[in-house]
Amino acid sequence: MARDLMVFVPTNNRDKRGNPKPLDGTNELVRQARGNAYRANLRKQENESHVAAHVAAAMEAQGWTAPKGMTTVTLTFVEVGYKRDPDNVFGAAKFILDALCKPQRTGHLSRGGREVVVHASGCGAIEDDSQEYVELRCALAAKPDRKNPGVWVRLHTEED
Repeated sequence: MARDLMVFVPTNNRDKRGNPKPLDGTNELVRQARGNAYRANLRKQENESHVAAHVAAAMEAQGWTAPKGMTTVTLTFVEVGYKRDPDNVFGAAKFILDALCKPQRTGHLSRGGREVVVHASGCGAIEDDSQEYVELRCALAAKPDRKNPGVWVRLHTEED
């Protein structure tokens, strides 16, 4: 039996005038990491939480539970224009996939004494983002949308 979950996640980026900007891509993620590792990690957590909140709401509305097996994840990015290279745009797949995962306790403690949880911001739409569980497909939308950029997230599974 095939099951699908589909949700549009609008961007959480704005320019100085409040206009929407596309999701962070590879160039933005690298620039943030080179500038300040703590701020880069904070931005990654913000991006993950933003995606996870939208997907969690869709999961509840559509009755989706994480499948035990393979899931095809299709990300269709809606950009504000045609300027960014696809390899830059698709860099957002990192934090999107992390947001889809189930949080997993590691049993290890951080230097600060807190338990390390992998994918702590995850919404639990998929078990894990490894190749064992995910077939990833990335695409660009046919037309950009200057007023409403973001990403369409589609999860498809064939379950018995």
